[in-house]
Amino acid sequence: MKGFSLLEVLISLFILSVGLLALAKLQVAAMINIHEAYLQTLASVRLRSITAIIKTLPQDQLAGEIQHWNAVNRERFPQGQSSVSVSGFHYRVLLSWYARAYGIDQNKRQKLQLEIIRARD
Repeated sequence: MKGFSLLEVLISLFILSVGLLALAKLQVAAMINIHEAYLQTLASVRLRSITAIIKTLPQDQLAGEIQHWNAVNRERFPQGQSSVSVSGFHYRVLLSWYARAYGIDQNKRQKLQLEIIRARD
């Protein structure tokens, strides 16, 4: 008897399809994690930009720039929230967004916080 039986072919196709489904699931997980890494990098860049703004602009011009910075964060991050609180020359910057992380701890908010002490004008 030469060749393969129909049962052998069906079992081989089943094993192949299970492997392809596992590969597709792995691809989805990788894409979600890559996007989250992108958001983390973007948040770091955004925090660096507000730090430069706070340190270089005169005190009376900061309010408009901070409002613009907050508006951009709301657009760029999923459910993005940001705030800058001021106490004298001490600034507290908070940036948070909704993270769709793949794994055990899903659907959480990511949060980055930065404290800046500005030199007097």
